[in-house]
Amino acid sequence: MTRREWVGATEGFAVSRQCQLVGVARSTIYVRNRGPVVSDEGLLLCRLIDGEYTAHPFYGTRRM
Repeated sequence: MTRREWVGATEGFAVSRQCQLVGVARSTIYVRNRGPVVSDEGLLLCRLIDGEYTAHPFYGTRRM
């Protein structure tokens, strides 16, 4: 459990006071945890690079 999870809007204290007591920046409480966004083109490129590396594992970074 992280300190960020200790802070809740339903507690008896204000969110700003809870953050102060726990030692967490208030902005981290309001930020939604978003995963990395990868486009379809990016996924295609990753698959192509992975296929090339699988076919030629001896290639270095310059050839890849």
